[in-house]
Amino acid sequence: MEHLNSYSSFLMEEAFESIMDININENADYEWDFKNDKPKGDLNVRKTDHSNKTVEWLKDSLDKSGDKSKWYKQFLSKISKVNPKIKKAIITVMLPIVIGSIGLNTTDDISQEECVEGSAESDLISNLISNYTNESGEKKELFDKITPEKESIEDKSFDKFIKDVAFRESSGRWDISNDGGFMGLYQIGKESLRDASHRTKDPELKKLHKTITKDKFDKDPNIFPVELQTKVFKQLLKNNKHYLRRYYKYIGKTIGGIHVTESGLLGAAHLVGNGGVKKFLRSGGKNDDTDGNGTKCSEYLKLFSNYKLDLS
Repeated sequence: MEHLNSYSSFLMEEAFESIMDININENADYEWDFKNDKPKGDLNVRKTDHSNKTVEWLKDSLDKSGDKSKWYKQFLSKISKVNPKIKKAIITVMLPIVIGSIGLNTTDDISQEECVEGSAESDLISNLISNYTNESGEKKELFDKITPEKESIEDKSFDKFIKDVAFRESSGRWDISNDGGFMGLYQIGKESLRDASHRTKDPELKKLHKTITKDKFDKDPNIFPVELQTKVFKQLLKNNKHYLRRYYKYIGKTIGGIHVTESGLLGAAHLVGNGGVKKFLRSGGKNDDTDGNGTKCSEYLKLFSNYKLDLS
């Protein structure tokens, strides 16, 4: 097998070593928290003096690999040598990161080529990938449409901005909700629905906050389909542009080490609200609000910078 550059390989080794510092219940059915980039359940760091860096090192290794398909083949080779008793937990922790970077179909294709048919890792990866699809394949198609790697790095269009926010918020899963009451692709909550209804002339949006609730959505996600979710998200972007209009003077400046752009402001406002963005700007970056998962305002300001928005 052709090897990766030494630094990428080193980081992959660090990721595999770091996961061994996690308490793994061999019988647990682990899930992945896509919004918070960490596993759900009872995976706990053994060492209490520092947080486990498996996710960070794995992402850095992927970013610096130069050839993500080659990277994944080397990753599968290492997975095949892992203790079978903890293989399920390790694949559950690591594979969603790979899928988010190289795409679902590419991950699936390489896995089928490289894994020995009937092996533990082949079955585990196949089962995990199948969780991204429903019987008609709708989730798989949506995930692939939203995965950032499907478009060139130079493409910073409004359409890509929408897809990238959806990918970050829900990994492209339109029919999920969380315990905080946030729903769908863009994780829209009750207050956001109310806000969208107050500043629009669109009759379809006017009464949504009265007709769509988390309980109803959980029973039947079709009451809030993808097209309607996206319409609400676009209205929220317009609303936040209005709320932040006096703070557009910060665009082009560097605050807290971050170059401020319009798309960054509106992306961050979707995360922590326009009030959180205002505090960050007024404080010179010292007041850095987080959402319920601990994601910082500054992270979205940077992550969603320099997109070309069309809010007409």
